[in-house]
Amino acid sequence: MPLERFRHIKEVPSPEHVEDIEERARRIEALWQSARLRGPVEIQRGVQRFRTLEEAQQERELRTQERMRRLRNQ
Repeated sequence: MPLERFRHIKEVPSPEHVEDIEERARRIEALWQSARLRGPVEIQRGVQRFRTLEEAQQERELRTQERMRRLRNQ
């Protein structure tokens, strides 16, 4: 999707208005489904320290894999 820049807010086109109730409901459901897939993210409380950047990246990768595993099992 290309990035569009506008010099003034009046140049921005108005958003697409959906008249059909079924189409609107389908779009809302798709948005909710997308939000369910992305969240919630569990963040540990406090500060974690790592000795190296590689350790921190490895921990992040493990958390990501665990989250993906839980989402697949749902």
